[in-house]
Amino acid sequence: MNAGIVLRELWQSWRASLRRPGFVLLTGLALALGVALCAPLLDVLFSMTVSQTQLAVPQPDRLAYIGPSHVPGQYTSISLEQYEQLRTLPGITSIGASTFFSQVNVGAGRLPSLVDAQRVDRGYLATLDMPMALGRYFSAAEDDPHGPRAVIISHGFWLQHFGGSRAVIGKNLSIIGQVTRIVGVLPKSFPNLNFVSVPLLLPLRAAPGLMRDTDLRAIARLGARTSFQQLSAEAALRMRLFFAAQGKHRVEKHPFVAKPLQHSMRPGTGGAGMLLGLMTAALLLLTGSNVVNLMLLRAQQQRHQLAIRAAMGASALRLLLTALADGLLIVLIGCMAGLLASGLLLHALAEHVASIGFSGASHVALTGNMIVFAILIALLITSVGAITGARRARALGASVASAQGLHGGQDARASRLSRVLVVVQAVLATSLVGISMLLAQAAYRGAHANTGYDTHHVYSLHVLPPRQMYPDRQSLAMLAARITAALRSIPGVETAAASDLPLHDDTYDYAFKLPDGHAATVATRAISRDYLQAVRLSLLRGRPFDHDDFHDGAAVALVNAAFAKRYLHDAALGQLLGTTPKKGAPESLRIVGVTANAHAPGQTASPVVFVPLPMDPHSALVYSGGLHFLLRMHAGSTPSLASVRAKVQQAAPALAVAKLLPPSAQVSGMLAFLSMTSNIIATAGLLALLLAGMGLYAVMRVSVNARTREFGVRAALGASPRALFALILRAGLRPLAIGLAVGSVLAVLLGMTAHALLLGLSGLDPSAMLLTWLVLSTTGFLATLGPALRAARTSPTVSLNESAG
Repeated sequence: MNAGIVLRELWQSWRASLRRPGFVLLTGLALALGVALCAPLLDVLFSMTVSQTQLAVPQPDRLAYIGPSHVPGQYTSISLEQYEQLRTLPGITSIGASTFFSQVNVGAGRLPSLVDAQRVDRGYLATLDMPMALGRYFSAAEDDPHGPRAVIISHGFWLQHFGGSRAVIGKNLSIIGQVTRIVGVLPKSFPNLNFVSVPLLLPLRAAPGLMRDTDLRAIARLGARTSFQQLSAEAALRMRLFFAAQGKHRVEKHPFVAKPLQHSMRPGTGGAGMLLGLMTAALLLLTGSNVVNLMLLRAQQQRHQLAIRAAMGASALRLLLTALADGLLIVLIGCMAGLLASGLLLHALAEHVASIGFSGASHVALTGNMIVFAILIALLITSVGAITGARRARALGASVASAQGLHGGQDARASRLSRVLVVVQAVLATSLVGISMLLAQAAYRGAHANTGYDTHHVYSLHVLPPRQMYPDRQSLAMLAARITAALRSIPGVETAAASDLPLHDDTYDYAFKLPDGHAATVATRAISRDYLQAVRLSLLRGRPFDHDDFHDGAAVALVNAAFAKRYLHDAALGQLLGTTPKKGAPESLRIVGVTANAHAPGQTASPVVFVPLPMDPHSALVYSGGLHFLLRMHAGSTPSLASVRAKVQQAAPALAVAKLLPPSAQVSGMLAFLSMTSNIIATAGLLALLLAGMGLYAVMRVSVNARTREFGVRAALGASPRALFALILRAGLRPLAIGLAVGSVLAVLLGMTAHALLLGLSGLDPSAMLLTWLVLSTTGFLATLGPALRAARTSPTVSLNESAG
């Protein structure tokens, strides 16, 4: 077939479609709806699972991550002792280590602030081999625990706090209350190996208590003749000998490996990636089935024209060109409209993208990948639809001489295929709408649940006390007491209290020995004296903590009712809880009171132990998560951040105040991922409703057109308009009912599987499923209503027209 014939076929098909553009516009709209969501989701999914960060360093393909691999693609941190064993591996030119980033108090302005910092040894920067923007790497003396204080700042921190002045080298910062000299400025292109930009680099060996740290990541630069397989074998052998000397064999279960550093920088997907993948697959299948169905129905409408051409000798390729011509118009309309909708949607969601929880979602605008994905999606779907329609037309052409061929078996098979596609759309729509209903209900109940706390007029803040300045239990207790006393003097404050955890976070588990000799690991919270009063948590029995419990360090504890019931048969007062013996910590705690149950939003009450703040300085969370303070204000009073900062500065001049928030903001933060996920799936559910409705309407419209003569005969034989209306309504709602049944089961199974994500709610929620059925049934009824009314208005005289069909 020459180019002239191809162009003529395309032009004739386009001219016919543009004269009556309803089909092209309708199918283009269906494709655009799918592109609008699928292209951004595929882009994010691609960045999370396939793409890898390109390191802007010399010879990035020679950089390796070295550490134990638990599962393929996931690597864990190592200890300082293990790192020392790796430093002399053969086949490497340099090796370095870093910690995960944490926050430090920095006095870079009038008031101190909390800034992210990462600790690295001098070999870390040498291994990356990046030229500094200014200054130098850490020296051997600065990398010593007792060496001079030094810091390297990021390019952004340099511009923000020093205006890009080249005289910054040699200036001092106050970090953790200590004068620290700036020795270097990182280049703008410095890689973010932790997926975040870290403003400060501190010497690794200067970290206090580093010998106990096990959160190091080692990177190495391979020699010219060393492969990753060789280095993996050397690392595994070295660590096998090391563990064997210590009588340990866990290295055999999780051997050390050396993998390209660029591969280890690929963000993990986790549950969010699985959710993204399932939703994207459902939307692609839904969009594809709808567009294919519309193109198949188009072929049925053109059955006479296409069948006659086929009977007259038109090749399958020429018939396919007709369908492909329509497909190209649909691709053009669908891609343009879909990408425009994607851009508008992403712009509207720009400020919320960070709360989704997908580490791969780093952009909120159209990208080249999104455009490529949109074109590929459109071409794939329309190609399948064109081939299916052309094959159906060719089959019709084989029986063009037979009226039964035109109106009987061939049409019946095409109609059955269309109805199957409608069932598929209904199943997917029901699943997406059902899951979105369950998630929305979970988010609503979580936000409005009675947690047992009264947080009205309560505000929270936290500070991060460094271990160097507050190394023991007494100093931490005095710090908490000074800050709470200063906060109480703010006008309008009713009371102030402190804890080692945020209000809605009971994640710190501590092992206790019960009176019967059994062990129990229980959520534990260290609190100050007025904590129960600040959150209005009732004391059911016994007494609260008093001044002597903190002043004399008495070994006492409070437990909640859930703990007393589960472990002590409601006879908790006076019982002893054994603790892990550590220097400076009591060996047992006497229970002096039982509190009411309280829990985080969306969770159920679980056993909790309260201890005086702090209980154990060696395992205290305050060095990593900070001291958390609550201010209960009198009605009508609101604290200002300036007044809070001023009071904290009086009590602890070197500490920064991170935020001042009401606990409702903490709840919103905890539910942000769930709420955002619910919104995304609800958007997908709305798209599914539109596509399913469009598909059902198109099928019933074509079916009514094809059966017009039949309806005329029925009317002539006495069938009433009501009977004809009910006939079409039943035919349209039957595939929808099947889709509702199958989709509901699928939605319930998915909901039960994701019960943790649903904040403890079961996937079998009658109210959510009833609402889903109501929405889908209403959509199906509206989609079938027009064709049913048209069938009811069929005149008996139509039966006299032999050409009706």
